[in-house]
Amino acid sequence: MALILSITLAIPIRSYSVSETSKSSFQSYQDERHGIMLQFPLEWKKFEDSRGSWFRNSNESVNVRLEAFPYVGDLDQLAKKYENQTAQQFPGRIGLQSSEAKVGINYTARQFVFDYQEVPYDKSLKSKMKELQLYTIQNHTAFVLTYFTTANEYEYYLPIVQEIVNSVRLNQSS
Repeated sequence: MALILSITLAIPIRSYSVSETSKSSFQSYQDERHGIMLQFPLEWKKFEDSRGSWFRNSNESVNVRLEAFPYVGDLDQLAKKYENQTAQQFPGRIGLQSSEAKVGINYTARQFVFDYQEVPYDKSLKSKMKELQLYTIQNHTAFVLTYFTTANEYEYYLPIVQEIVNSVRLNQSS
């Protein structure tokens, strides 16, 4: 006679509440060259390159990128360009949402949310990623804010990313 014991573990998925991250736990970032200001969590790391900046949590599982570059065209053209690029960059990516949005105090933007397999041949959930891209244009400069993490962690970190997005200020004279 065999005895089979089954144990089920329930792991709660916790929402990240904005109240857990008061403004006092944020630090300011300013890029005068591109005319960008924003707030990001104090414990996150910042990296810069020629087109913008990366902001990452301590274990680098959450990435927020803000880049700026000269652009002549309208917002719909910019959004379409990036949506097409993601289709090439991430074969099999699935578009989840494409819509109007706001960045910062009231900058008109477009957003595109999609998911994809980090390793295309690995169909496990652990390699499934989810990404949000926000596009806006100010004074012939395109600003692209990208947030990505694993699909399982996306909703958990979304409120803190929304705080970052809400804090964005763009210098229109840059």
